[in-house]
Amino acid sequence: MSINRSALRIATVLALRGRTNAGEAVFDSRSDALEDVALGESVPVISVYTEEDKTEDRRRSIDLVIEFAVNTQVAIDESDVIAAPQTDEALELTLDVLEAQIIDALMPAASPAADLLASLAVDISVRSSKRGVLDHGKDRRLAARQLLLRCVVVTEPVAGAPVPHHLTRLIALMQADPFYAPAAAGLAIFISRSFAWTPSEREMSFLMLDRWSARAIGMAAEETKMLSEIVINGESVT
Repeated sequence: MSINRSALRIATVLALRGRTNAGEAVFDSRSDALEDVALGESVPVISVYTEEDKTEDRRRSIDLVIEFAVNTQVAIDESDVIAAPQTDEALELTLDVLEAQIIDALMPAASPAADLLASLAVDISVRSSKRGVLDHGKDRRLAARQLLLRCVVVTEPVAGAPVPHHLTRLIALMQADPFYAPAAAGLAIFISRSFAWTPSEREMSFLMLDRWSARAIGMAAEETKMLSEIVINGESVT
């Protein structure tokens, strides 16, 4: 599990909910059916995803994808379905306004969740804004877009180390949110997990040093057992 990846999505959802024309229709890794949408009514919807996660030169970046559409309930083959309609000048204006609202809502100081996002991602850049949904096989452009943000995130928390402040704030925000509250306690336990590591072992993990390298520089030799020193049933494992 990547705590920072989950935190990135949750903070983004909380920062957007209630602060754009989509209202409360902001979802984590899914697009709800919105069954209460009246036939022919148009409703803005936002879905938040995390995609590519990569590390280069010890700099970790995660692609945050925000898909937004103007969904409507339409009758197809004697049944009602939720779909993004073919776009027009009014729907395009709706999408443009919604995109601007999304950017504003993610700015630092816009909300406690936006502040948390700023603590989690040391740099956020817009990589692209493009048509999110295409009606394949038909000459139609649908009322949906996809905003791709590249987020450079802070270091993943180490097991047994003190919980970073931004993650304690994340748990507090989740506990106050009806949707995320049921998951808050379990995530808090996982974040604060401890493997009973010694302080030197935690430092070795943070520095990404194995035991042999640590011993070579004089670190933690008295607190850790080298593999060559471990004995099982009276015999060395090496």
